[in-house]
Amino acid sequence: SRRVREDIASLGPLSVGIGGKGVLVNGVQMEDGPHWKVMEPSLAYGTTETIDYLKRAITSVNRQFPDTHEMLVGHLSAKRGGHLRSHKSHQSGRDVDLSYYYLPDSRWRWYQRAHAGNLDVARTWAFVRSLLVETDVMFIFINTSIQRLLKKHALALGEDPEWLDDVFEWDSKSSWPIIRHSPGHDTHIHVRFYNPVAQEMGRRAYGTLVASGRIKPPTFYTYYKVKKGDILGRVAKKFDVSVRDIQKANGLRSTTIMAGKTYRIPRKGHVMQPGKIRIPPRRLPPSTSAATQVAAPDSR
Repeated sequence: SRRVREDIASLGPLSVGIGGKGVLVNGVQMEDGPHWKVMEPSLAYGTTETIDYLKRAITSVNRQFPDTHEMLVGHLSAKRGGHLRSHKSHQSGRDVDLSYYYLPDSRWRWYQRAHAGNLDVARTWAFVRSLLVETDVMFIFINTSIQRLLKKHALALGEDPEWLDDVFEWDSKSSWPIIRHSPGHDTHIHVRFYNPVAQEMGRRAYGTLVASGRIKPPTFYTYYKVKKGDILGRVAKKFDVSVRDIQKANGLRSTTIMAGKTYRIPRKGHVMQPGKIRIPPRRLPPSTSAATQVAAPDSR
């Protein structure tokens, strides 16, 4: 707790809370690289783990296919995390939006809708496979139509069918697939990672971050001294809370409040307190899978 108060930078990146109710502390900015381009640098902050995972997976594709076009990297998080426009998640440095890989001469652009006619299935599968095998990936959101193309390609390469059924949502009975459908994800891939270090450090620092005022918990309280003529309904409206919430916070059985008395007003904060961090083992294909051979695409 002393380091949180006095030298928080020494702790490195902290991923605090959850994807939709979190913040990023000591975020690291992802920069352009030899095989990727960052579309909006001001919203390209993540943890060291997230950025290292991305670089590893993108580099893996270029190692297999040296003439691959650059991947476009969209939003990660804002510098300090928290709410990001047009997103429900992307708040704690573990989410990222990415382009697909496209076939040559397909005149693709950022947010280009991918389909059988323009998707470079071989390169896209190589990227997704690297995420599955070489990173602590939590979810990969890909439209069902694209999942179908990728899974059929992987089967044709000789990947283990049971493993594919376990990680894909499409045409499987997996209870917890990693590759999931989400509407609109035929224009980009959304990846969320586990961060063993940054999440655990965020969990340990949470109490001190709240106590020091750096972050707001899901519910916190302000105090209001009732003026003559105030009624409970008007006070509730003033703070945009319900009458019932104020009653509950103060043990009130009626709507009567007394002038000159101070009451607790519950407010909605932002950061969800993280529970114990459990990072599941990576779901790897069997060692007997035909695995690592990657077929070259038809045209390049």
